[in-house]
Amino acid sequence: MEREELFGINTFHSELQFVNMENPLFNRLVEFLSKAPLDGVAIVTNAYQRLEIDLDFSDTYSHTSRPQDATHSDIPNLTSRPRRVLLPCYCLGQNRNPKFFGQKRVALRRLHEPENVCYLRHGGLGKSEIAIEYVHSRKTEFGAIFWVNSASTQKLDAGFVDIALKLGLQDEAEVLSDDPGVTRGIVKAWLASPARLLGVDPPEQRVDVNWLIVFDNADEPDILSDFWPVGSTGSILLTSRSPLARYAYFANLSGIDLPPMSPEDAGRLLQKTSFREDEPNSLDTCSLIAKRLGGLPLAIIQMGYLILIKHLSLLEFVEYYNHDMKKFQESPVLSLTKQQTVASIWNIESLPLPAVALLHALSVLDPDLIYEDILVTGAKHVELENYPQAKTEYFEAREALIKSSLVTRNIELGFIKIHRLVQEVVRQKLGIQEFRAVYNAAVTLVSAVWPFVDDSNLNEVKRLRRVRRYFPQVASFRGNIEEKTPETLKAHINVSALFNEASWIYILQPWGFNLRYGAEFAKLSQQVLKIGNAEGDERLHIKLLANSYRFQAITATYMDSELAVPSCKKWISLLVDRIEKYQDPIDIKTMPIAYNELGMALMRIPCQEEALKSWEMSCDTILQVTTPEDLPFPFPWVHRAIVSAYSGDADTGYNLLLPILEKREERLGVDDTTTIETGFILSFIGNICRLHTRHDDAYNFYQRGAAALKVTTGERSSFTTQAYYRLARSYFERGAYQEASELLEKCIRFTGEENKNEPRRLLDKAMLLRRDLDPEDHRGEPKLTDDDWDKLVYYFNR
Repeated sequence: MEREELFGINTFHSELQFVNMENPLFNRLVEFLSKAPLDGVAIVTNAYQRLEIDLDFSDTYSHTSRPQDATHSDIPNLTSRPRRVLLPCYCLGQNRNPKFFGQKRVALRRLHEPENVCYLRHGGLGKSEIAIEYVHSRKTEFGAIFWVNSASTQKLDAGFVDIALKLGLQDEAEVLSDDPGVTRGIVKAWLASPARLLGVDPPEQRVDVNWLIVFDNADEPDILSDFWPVGSTGSILLTSRSPLARYAYFANLSGIDLPPMSPEDAGRLLQKTSFREDEPNSLDTCSLIAKRLGGLPLAIIQMGYLILIKHLSLLEFVEYYNHDMKKFQESPVLSLTKQQTVASIWNIESLPLPAVALLHALSVLDPDLIYEDILVTGAKHVELENYPQAKTEYFEAREALIKSSLVTRNIELGFIKIHRLVQEVVRQKLGIQEFRAVYNAAVTLVSAVWPFVDDSNLNEVKRLRRVRRYFPQVASFRGNIEEKTPETLKAHINVSALFNEASWIYILQPWGFNLRYGAEFAKLSQQVLKIGNAEGDERLHIKLLANSYRFQAITATYMDSELAVPSCKKWISLLVDRIEKYQDPIDIKTMPIAYNELGMALMRIPCQEEALKSWEMSCDTILQVTTPEDLPFPFPWVHRAIVSAYSGDADTGYNLLLPILEKREERLGVDDTTTIETGFILSFIGNICRLHTRHDDAYNFYQRGAAALKVTTGERSSFTTQAYYRLARSYFERGAYQEASELLEKCIRFTGEENKNEPRRLLDKAMLLRRDLDPEDHRGEPKLTDDDWDKLVYYFNR
């Protein structure tokens, strides 16, 4: 049916006939029913003109509900008198931007007529600018183009009045005397059947007009229902912040989610708007600034203008922006951004309070992957005013943020994304006390889902996989606290627990700079504890401090730092104090682990005798505190076995490790991959077998160890790389040169070396490193044996 209207109502089918006067639907129905007999003339006339049938409506008006003094001009009738439609007609509304830049692929995309398309995304991404460029660049393809501001019903009515006047469907007098709904109906009737000549007898043969209408800023898409052309033959372009616009019940829309500008386009736009093309390294610097601004056109234009008027070089701008970014974000750009600023474009202040609180929490989390269980699991423990406590409250707050395009949601995978610049703007609006409350609230949320380490899951692969899910949030916490400085933020010490956990993760996967990052996280934990307080919980404070020294000790050992032994001893001292005060079973089980790490630190000196004593003490204590149902922490036996084997007693080493492996196989199965320990044990037994000249056994253990460590620690971890090296050596000794070469290439990639196919150069580089480590040894490479190289390597990494 032509001109039908759809009314949404939230009720049961059996109750549709009951609409009381308090219901918003009542007014819509009254309006519709009052217009129906008036619009009926135009509707029926248009329908019958298509059939080339003439109708006489001379007596029609006496049967309507019009007042008796109604004039003929009040009737929305396109055929009341002949009218020639004023075509071509271009109500573009906006001037073309001669400096339009970027997003050309979107702007120059053809609409396949008839087609309805909406450009979606949050404010500042240039939706309207792209639409303006589109209508101007495609002007010759349409007989009529209409630009309608769709921010409100009043503006939509004004836009349709303008269309009626520009097309000549009504004159000024008719527009003034008619209800806006009448004008709206006349325009919609023409859009449904666009002819060049109306009201002639007999009807002129219809000539279809290819038209385009742009509904701009349709952030409340529901209000378009009364204005949407039904049964039309033209094309419709809609711009909206609301991601729900594409699902409007009255329209069939294909949505285009506008991405931020590419780094190159964004950098060039900043160059042009700031007139800084001639500065040294201009494009590179502009691209970095634009990346910081998230590729947001509004922000780039605004900052380019401010660079220009403040007479700043690009590097000066970077320094100034870092010092006072809030000032830049709140500065309007006259004539360029319609008085909008980066800080105001999203209209955050108009959001419901729970949505604002949720947005505040999101502003300190990782923007790219915020799993929603983080936001709801620990909500009842959050001490942040207005933060949604119940799930239903969260749903409503999330809805408000999505409608404002401040966040996007992946419903299948259950995570939220937020633009970095949105985060930055939100954070800049917070005073330090507000920021502290938001930061602590976010820490509470992440802590509620974090799988904290204990003696039962220390190296459990399942726990490590869960950690990877939430780890980006802890990295974000570090960035926030370093930006404000620990001394200024004075965060609650709960964040120290997460920083300690992050350090442990880097220790378990120590590729690239990970050990350094692990050391930095552990040190940052100590700084927070030094500045913060536990609100009277001294027990928690000492526990977190002990763990901070623990991870500082381990990273120092692996990095060959002189801090290794002092940090271990400080850790042990704090554990002894806690055991004396609280008799905590976890501390008692942790003590042998501390002695194990002290032994490793002592081997850095090296002080083998003291190290062996520390490991023996560790083994004795483990046997005392481990129940028959539990597997013992295996590493002190591993270290004793390795050192014994390298000292010439391979039998002792083998006999120390084999019972440990057999017990694990009995409990966990052969070649277990639920923990990382089994892979280590297999690999080190391979080393011992090789020292014992049992090469076939060594090859077998190397294969099993490498396979297990690849699964449990990842192919790019240092542990897997070491296992690959040992297996490659075994391949080489067996004449399997191709297999050996493939594994060694993986080992070389771990070091960051790219030119892996230059063996001579690599060997020369190895010799230079050797001379740095042992300047007294002047022998050339041909005279060196494997043992000569192994002796330079820390025992645990051979």
